[in-house]
Amino acid sequence: MKNKLMKKVAVGALTTAVVASQLATTIPYNVFAAETTTQTTTQTQATQATATQYYNVPEFDDRKISIVHPDSTTISGYVHPGETVNFYSDDYSGAEKVGTPSFKVSAVGDSVTGAFSVSIPKIPENAVIGLDFSEKENFGMKIRSVTASDGVYHFGGTTISPLTTESTTISGLVTPFGGAWITLADGSHVVVYTGADGKYSATIPKQPSGSVIEVISFYNAVNNDIYEGPTTVETTVTAADTTKPVITASNKTLTVGDSFDPKAGVSASDDTDGNITSKIAVTSNNVDTSKAGTYTVSYSVTDAAGNVGTKTITVTVNEAPDTTKPVITASNKTLTVGDSFDPKAGVSASDDKDGNITSKIAVTSNNVDTSKAGTYTVSYSVTDAAGNVSTKTITVTVNEAPDTTKPVITANNKTLTVGDSFDPKAGVSASDDKDGNITSKVVVTSNNVDTSKAGTYTVSYSVTDAAGNMATKTITVTVIDVATSGTITANDFTVGKDGYIKGAITGDVASIKMIINGKVYSPRNVQSPSNYQYYVAGQITSTNDAVTIVAYDKNGKELDRANVNVQNEQAEVGTITAKTFTLGQDGYVQGAYTGKAAKVGLLVNGKKLNNIAISGGSYRYYAGRYITSANDDVYAVLYDANGFEMARVKVTVQKAADNTSGTVTAKDFAIGGGDNYLRGTISGDVAKVSTIINGKEGTRISVSGVNYQYYVGSKIASVNDNVTVVAYDANGKELDRTAVNVKKAEVATSGTVTANDFTIGGGDNYLRGTFTGDVAKVSTIINGQEGTRISVSGGNYQYYVGGKIASVNDAVTVVAYDVNGKELDRATVNVKKAEVPTAGTITAKDYLVGGYDKYIYGTTTGDAVVVKMMVNGALVPAQRAVEADGSYKYYAGDNITSVNDVVTMITYDAKGKELDRTNVKLTQTAGTVTINPYTLGDSYLTGTATGDVTKVQLLVDGVAKSTAFVKDGAFSYYAKSTITSKTGNYVLVGLDGTGKELARQTVTVQ
Repeated sequence: MKNKLMKKVAVGALTTAVVASQLATTIPYNVFAAETTTQTTTQTQATQATATQYYNVPEFDDRKISIVHPDSTTISGYVHPGETVNFYSDDYSGAEKVGTPSFKVSAVGDSVTGAFSVSIPKIPENAVIGLDFSEKENFGMKIRSVTASDGVYHFGGTTISPLTTESTTISGLVTPFGGAWITLADGSHVVVYTGADGKYSATIPKQPSGSVIEVISFYNAVNNDIYEGPTTVETTVTAADTTKPVITASNKTLTVGDSFDPKAGVSASDDTDGNITSKIAVTSNNVDTSKAGTYTVSYSVTDAAGNVGTKTITVTVNEAPDTTKPVITASNKTLTVGDSFDPKAGVSASDDKDGNITSKIAVTSNNVDTSKAGTYTVSYSVTDAAGNVSTKTITVTVNEAPDTTKPVITANNKTLTVGDSFDPKAGVSASDDKDGNITSKVVVTSNNVDTSKAGTYTVSYSVTDAAGNMATKTITVTVIDVATSGTITANDFTVGKDGYIKGAITGDVASIKMIINGKVYSPRNVQSPSNYQYYVAGQITSTNDAVTIVAYDKNGKELDRANVNVQNEQAEVGTITAKTFTLGQDGYVQGAYTGKAAKVGLLVNGKKLNNIAISGGSYRYYAGRYITSANDDVYAVLYDANGFEMARVKVTVQKAADNTSGTVTAKDFAIGGGDNYLRGTISGDVAKVSTIINGKEGTRISVSGVNYQYYVGSKIASVNDNVTVVAYDANGKELDRTAVNVKKAEVATSGTVTANDFTIGGGDNYLRGTFTGDVAKVSTIINGQEGTRISVSGGNYQYYVGGKIASVNDAVTVVAYDVNGKELDRATVNVKKAEVPTAGTITAKDYLVGGYDKYIYGTTTGDAVVVKMMVNGALVPAQRAVEADGSYKYYAGDNITSVNDVVTMITYDAKGKELDRTNVKLTQTAGTVTINPYTLGDSYLTGTATGDVTKVQLLVDGVAKSTAFVKDGAFSYYAKSTITSKTGNYVLVGLDGTGKELARQTVTVQ
């Protein structure tokens, strides 16, 4: 609608719908007006007069009508002096009644001021009344009864919301209790009525881009007068913004126990609205920093056009780093010179996470030399899976080998003559392997020598070396009379006839002894100076017996000896014959004899069996269990009544004519082994077996198959027992026999052996290790060739190999044996080259205590591979690897809390050897915080921070709340649920990386 004079027109029965929450009724009206000039209005002001609010009458600024409320009983205002104003219910003018009581009242303006006041009935809210003026023909207007919140209505001008091609709602501000006349792109109109706030809103179809939409404000909703001018606004429809805003947020990795602000580091931007970070909303967040896991946080942000952008990030919460050092268990040791020593023997390591890590223990230094006494140290190091290193050093004391060797006394037996002098120490000496000649220390501990009479005496000596080892020795001293002499002869001795050996003696013979077949019989004193007799009845039984008689003087000195001729009496004459003896058939040796024979006996394989009495010229001698083989050497011997052998004959032994055969074997029998059976195998026609233990045959038992077992119980008691297993056929014919090897049961032995690494070129020519159990000897096998077996004890060994191991490719094994040479275990030796010496250096940059950056940076050189940190003398467990370029980055965390801390960086080679260390220069943190204006109800408290402030924390009445991180010098602290009143005591504190307060500011709540 153009800006020009308008002519009011009669619009007839114009019908307009009240929208939103306004009066929902149809209001018809018919008003006629004359041509007039448009009144320019930028603000409708209800002028106050005696607390009464007024409408300005359109086109008549000098007339004012009070606002009608539902409880009003009067209406007042200002008209021209003396002018009449008429008020009437809507139905009075002929229009449809809308709830207003029927009335008509008139009032005349004061002759000077034009003021008037007239009583009216109460007009219901939103009901309409009419009015007209006497000086304004054909002009009338209608007003509504309204409820005012504050009694004053201000109109700041007509507004219209921006419209896009997607808009379906138009809104804005027009005259309170008035309306908006909306002209759309196609020329159609929409009318909206307003309430006390003047806000309007209407649903419209989508409009084309570039079209112009016009809104004109008019006064009362029942007034058809529409005015151009400042009350008219237009807007151009723009293309809709359909581009979603973009949320920038990255996945995060935290450690259990870390604080987490889901909005920290998250921003949002829009192609139209620009930075809209403040509009970001967290739509979901399941992050729990109290336990490790993978979580998600989802964000949403909406731009001014209503486009929504979303994003979800992953937050990984890792377990807190393992910072607990493992524990090395190792005790100080005491050795003796010459002992073998394994530095790892008895040393163990455990870790709270990894458990037993003994295998990871490294010996970092070891100067022990067991070849000489001294005090040495061994240092150990072990690293767990998290890189935590533990060290321990023990003391090894090597003492001189104790002197346990007894000294040696040199003293010989002596022979003296009665009357000789005797010095017990003469010719006696003593020596010691440590003290040398200690003859002066020899002590005579006993001496019963009496040289006044012949006899045998003893002298005992004792000597003690400096180590307390004592040796003793006893010698015999024989004191003899002056020289004696004498002779002895012996008469012939007839077996079976003589009871005494008799003969002659001469000289100093005082006693005699008899020796029969090497056995010496007790001495007998002689009763005559010229002859003797010695009773031997029953002791000499054969002419083959060797008999000697010996003569002694009174002191027991042998003077002479003579052999005794042993002879038989003349035996009776006779002969003997024997039949052939068939094995398995015959049980007796049989035959005939002649002469005055009284007994017959058997000799089987040289063993004489008992004699049996015979008579009648024939004999029958049971020999079934004595003659067992055709190879047995058997004789039948004939004796007279005096027991003299008369004749003998060889017995022919033959096998039975049958064809049975078989074999028997016997396993070794172990005495004390817990087995009471003889066991073995049989073959062929073997049907029975028996045992012969020390010549006595046991019961024959039936057997079958190829194996047998024969119960012997405890009959075999000694390894010297003669045990034979005999096999028979079904007829009792011996088929085979075998001797049983009897031995003691072996004691089960076991043991283990380990071998330390052997370093070629390391200066050590010994293989070393440990052993357990029954190990008594060890040897080495180098490239298939076994060396000497050496005795070992004490659990450790060292084996000299000299230059025999020359290459890391040599195959070297240590073998352990028990005392009987049984192999118990073997271990392969790891052969390696001597380590090349390593070296390196380390530097460290300055470190800001309490700063945001918790890392120490620096460089290394040489063979450095890891770095560690020491704070105030305590080594921090964690270690960090050196980068390829030699640089390192070590997380200090909360270990450094003061500029007074002493911080040292240490670097190590790949074997854990320390190469270098350097101290870190520490600097102090400082900073400030500034707070932006905050209004109660705002979601975030924002501001800036300087210096080393890394996070901020809110104090509410002195109680600390959560913290928020500072990023790029700014912070955003969610405070909506924490700042709840304008009068609370709110303080924002700036903290450095260690939690130290650097600055604080009071929060002013608007």
